[in-house]
Amino acid sequence: MTIRIGRAVGLVAFAAILATLSSSCASTQKKETPIQTQTVEEYEANTPEPDDPCLGTGGNPVECTDASDCCKGMVCSLDPDRSHVRRYCLSG
Repeated sequence: MTIRIGRAVGLVAFAAILATLSSSCASTQKKETPIQTQTVEEYEANTPEPDDPCLGTGGNPVECTDASDCCKGMVCSLDPDRSHVRRYCLSG
């Protein structure tokens, strides 16, 4: 009879531990945050313009040594406003 009582106490204790663990696990689950969506217009308004590959930093012309260094429609030429020695890719 003592084995049955011991077994019953053990099962009750085991059930209590399982109940405690399951309730503590359920309370620590993260709540899902809703996904923020944007319309195409909102996305385009918040996205910066990509840099022009034909222009250097700050929108200044790119230095070149030959016309092959420049984008299509641009020529490698002297720019007297910038330098009398260096050549730049200028729209031609």
